[in-house]
Amino acid sequence: MLGSLVASAARLSFSRAPAAAVSATFSILPHRDVKPPRISVNWGSNDLTILSDGERVADADNPRGYYEWELIKQLPQEPTCIGEAEGKAVKVISQLLFVLPAGRDYQIIFMERPLTEVMASQAEMIRRRGTSSAALTEAALIAGFQAHLNQVNAWLKHSPNILLCRVEYHQVLRDPMWAAETVQRFLKRTLNLESMVLQVDQSLYRCRTQRNA
Repeated sequence: MLGSLVASAARLSFSRAPAAAVSATFSILPHRDVKPPRISVNWGSNDLTILSDGERVADADNPRGYYEWELIKQLPQEPTCIGEAEGKAVKVISQLLFVLPAGRDYQIIFMERPLTEVMASQAEMIRRRGTSSAALTEAALIAGFQAHLNQVNAWLKHSPNILLCRVEYHQVLRDPMWAAETVQRFLKRTLNLESMVLQVDQSLYRCRTQRNA
């Protein structure tokens, strides 16, 4: 994970419909009369606060933690909760992008990773936790997730209140400084690039396709 501004490549749940395919981190641009919050994370003079409640603690699957905000999952039922994210960065699954409240501007950093690797990662997590997955073939799951991504991409293309930055998972691994600089240019903030680069841990790339092995 590139610091905390780029979401992990995916958070899939085999117990649900194949809708939540890819995670994205978005920040809500402050209204002109709202002063951006002071930053506690030492990434630079204009860093963003990561909105995370710490409810999901670090474990074997994510030894550096999850950086999640549980309340964002209630966005469809409680759209006003987005106000707590004003001027901050929040990790969300792509399905929630469809229900972002209108009347605000959003910056979205969209991490892209091959779905075969995403599914392998999720399957390993399910195995380690001793839980069960949906009774669908891998091909069916990938097809469902790809259809969802197609919907997301079409929706993003016609959303004028959204600024989008796509970051490819393997490119982050190959060139962390490129990724950090890409995020900095997108956010138009001075960030601590060296600190961001140090967050890219090659040893955590454990579920690989044969092409990227």
